[in-house]
Amino acid sequence: MNWFLTTGVVAPADFPETVRSLVLSPEEREPTDEAVEQVAAAKAAALALYASGVVGTDHPIAATLVGHGSPGHQPTGTWTQDGVTVYLWQVTE
Repeated sequence: MNWFLTTGVVAPADFPETVRSLVLSPEEREPTDEAVEQVAAAKAAALALYASGVVGTDHPIAATLVGHGSPGHQPTGTWTQDGVTVYLWQVTE
């Protein structure tokens, strides 16, 4: 299952709670267990990157988390292969 989450632009102080509150859209089909697992790992990675200060903490920040979780994390001939991307950036005027 493909999945996509974004925080939008948020104040640094609000970033951790915003990431923790991200959920898969209920309008999408039922997520695979693998996609749920990937989302949890991506959220943890986003929080760790933010906490490390590698993108700064004095400007608004945004994050995009995207991935695909195949059943059993096994390659198939018809589905996209498993992957997770976590992208954080600071937003300046």
